[in-house]
Amino acid sequence: MAAEFTTPTFLEPYTVDGIYQQMVDVLPPDIDTSQGSHVYNLTYPTALVLSEVCEYVLPQVIQLIFPQWSYGEYLDAHAETRGMTRKAATAAAGEITITGVAGTVIPAGSAFSTASLNQDDPSITYDTQEAVTIPSSGSITVAVECEQPGTVGNAAANTVIIVSSTITGISSVTNAEPMIGGTDEETDEALIARIVEYDVSQGDSYTGNVSDYKRWALSVAGVGSALVIPANDDTGLVTIVITDSNGAPATETLCTEVYNYIMQPDDPDARLAPVNAFLHVVAPTIVDIGIQATVELVAGYDLSTVEAAFLTNVASYLSEALSDGEIKITRVEAILSATKGINDFTAMQIGIVGTSSTTYGSSNIALTGFQIPQIVAGDLDLTEGDVSTHGRTSI
Repeated sequence: MAAEFTTPTFLEPYTVDGIYQQMVDVLPPDIDTSQGSHVYNLTYPTALVLSEVCEYVLPQVIQLIFPQWSYGEYLDAHAETRGMTRKAATAAAGEITITGVAGTVIPAGSAFSTASLNQDDPSITYDTQEAVTIPSSGSITVAVECEQPGTVGNAAANTVIIVSSTITGISSVTNAEPMIGGTDEETDEALIARIVEYDVSQGDSYTGNVSDYKRWALSVAGVGSALVIPANDDTGLVTIVITDSNGAPATETLCTEVYNYIMQPDDPDARLAPVNAFLHVVAPTIVDIGIQATVELVAGYDLSTVEAAFLTNVASYLSEALSDGEIKITRVEAILSATKGINDFTAMQIGIVGTSSTTYGSSNIALTGFQIPQIVAGDLDLTEGDVSTHGRTSI
């Protein structure tokens, strides 16, 4: 969040009436300054314009001078003076499977789209990244990339189903896996945070310490967070665990981009990492978390609405839990207690969802640097009941 700006006190006297009164005070006392007089009609409009400069224009100019209050192209200029640029939006990508007549040629750049459901949900188009020919089996899989960068290109499986290019011989198309990797342009708030961190770190060694690797990784478009795990032996291997700016595990492509930016394999002179350092950039794995509790609802609320609100609230906390190295059950309890519609609850337990079953408990869940916790609706078990009959109630 950007720092809050307060108008300097030296500008406070320069209101319309304050400026007008200053003008009147320097006039001879015997001149008529009443409303409607010639003096009033000449001086008050001037005071009005000058007050606009003092109350709006000058505060805006002062804000633009400092990066923590700047915005837009002016903030970009602050970043440029530090050798930084706003991270651009990245395009979602994936694969589609095309079925049709054997021998049908699909040129590079052929367009395939999602269906448009309504005016507010237009179709999204993806272009093939290479030319392919449908083989004798009747289907082929090809890489595609969204024409429009940003999160708009992230699409669920089996939604890219329309052939937008005019190609004879195609009977159907679909994407078996989701289209992922689309991220929006870096926000002003995120860029301000990087600029502030850069300014604070001007006294750092820049010899490849943890903060260096983190700063380098966060400079790559699409990266949302970076956890640096330094070498703990004489191998010199540094591991960076990254998520994209949506909070999801980074794609293999994004991991490669971060590696290439830091190590510069094609241009050793531009390498950022120290000599003899080795780097491994990986995405974290998803750990499914199960939560169960007996809840007592406020009159007028239904369980499905409360569950949806709790899932949204707890998801924000789980994205922060990695830095703590564990999921604290007391934090989860506090979030449930504060969820609108919850009157009371008891018997809160959490656990890691297994392939066949989930072992629940009332202890914190430890996380490693390679794990991101998440909870989906199917792993949330809130049961309505009389909490007064249980031994443990809400905090």
